[in-house]
Formats: sequence, structure tokens, C-alpha cells
Amino acid sequence: MLSAARPRPPQYSADTLEKFVALYINRRYRLLGSKLVSQGGFSATVVDPRVIFKEALLLNASAVTLAHNHPGGSLTPSDHDIELTQELVEAGRLFRIPVAEHVIVTRDHEHGIIASVPPNRFSPMTKRDNFPHLI
Repeated sequence: MLSAARPRPPQYSADTLEKFVALYINRRYRLLGSKLVSQGGFSATVVDPRVIFKEALLLNASAVTLAHNHPGGSLTPSDHDIELTQELVEAGRLFRIPVAEHVIVTRDHEHGIIASVPPNRFSPMTKRDNFPHLI
């Protein structure tokens, strides 16, 4: 995850278009690769779960972390952000590739959607204690 001590890459700054990125990790938390999944407009982007999980399967990833920026600077997940996260968590369950987190990134901060919503909003598969190899 991005740290407040490190400057954000320019592609995540608050004055850019919305972008959605997938980061693929192995069981030892090593980054296997990343993929710009989509780039949209000022307020939305289209994400196809097949693109995310095809790459995860090709890389033999143990988990995927998702991230997208909010060009307007808000850290609050939209209803669409939460619904998309639920959809991607379910897709990950089918492949046994958990979504470790879905992070909203702004110029100065980041916010984890899965860590911040009530537990009953997502499948039990997203609970971190179900994935001790990722903790």
C-alpha cells in the first residue's frame, strides 16, 4: 500500500482521470506484477473482472490487491465502488484468488474499502483471518 511518507506517483494525482489498477502478489507478499485494468473519465471507469483474474491466473497469483484513484480527492467509497468490490470478491472466490484489499487513492491519502465497511457487507472469504498466508 502507498505510504503517506512516500509521494504518490503522478498517475494517481488528484488532477488526473480515474484509473483502476490490479496488483498481483504471491504467498510471500512478493509483487508478481501489476496491470492498469482501465482508465476512464473524471468520475468513473469500467472494470471487467475477466481482465483482472485472467492476469492473476497467468501469474499464478495467490491474491490480488485492487486500487483506483478518485480524481476529486474524496476517500469515501461510492455505492458503485462497494458494489464493484463485492463483485470482484465473489469472482476471486470462484478462482480461490482472494481480493486482499481494494484501495481508493487520492493525492495525499489512501483508504481501504474492505477494511472499512461493516463485515456483513462482504462475503466471509474477505476476512483477513481466513487468509493467514496473506497477513
